[in-house]
Amino acid sequence: MTTSATSQALKDFTIAMSDAQRLLALHKIKQGGKPTVPEDVDAIKRGTLLLAVAAWETFIRDLLTERFHPYLNDAKSAQAFKEVLATVGKSWLASHKENAHEQLFTWTGNGWKKYVSDYFTDIVSKLYTPGPEKVKKVFRQFLNIDLVAAWSWNNYSHEQICETLDGLIRSRGEIAHKAPKRGEKPGKQFMTLPDLEKRLRFLEALAKNTEVAP
Repeated sequence: MTTSATSQALKDFTIAMSDAQRLLALHKIKQGGKPTVPEDVDAIKRGTLLLAVAAWETFIRDLLTERFHPYLNDAKSAQAFKEVLATVGKSWLASHKENAHEQLFTWTGNGWKKYVSDYFTDIVSKLYTPGPEKVKKVFRQFLNIDLVAAWSWNNYSHEQICETLDGLIRSRGEIAHKAPKRGEKPGKQFMTLPDLEKRLRFLEALAKNTEVAP
């Protein structure tokens, strides 16, 4: 499913990442070129990482959505969605115990596509902080491709890419779910500036690599 044109998902990701880059530029201004970073500036780096991971999350949702609807529309049979239909069908039967026999016609022809589409919308709305396993699962589930297997480029092995992305997701979780407490002494800085810049470049490269993956 390789595409030659740049997806709207990647275009939007680039715009979203520019917010993270602008915040990082503000950090450099605050730092004033000094090698050490005061604790009050550390919050800027945390915010930068939150914006970057949010951009990645939105990119994965948008790319999946961009590819899913044409794939579903072009499907000649339900065979490509048998796993999804097994889940959707089981849920549908459980909620239509009394009148399932009267509503089975809604699945005939292309009627099954609406049920798959509704299920897709629900799953994507809950797709938060997608690490390697989540990305692999949803792209296989809805597009029948192992997108993650294609992740690799010169400076990173497949394993390093997965480990780095998992690390970014964990860092995002620590920032989002552990707010500083009043009177708590600041610890070591959250992340060095070179490390943060490296991670932003990583996400940008990963998004481009993901878009052209088969």
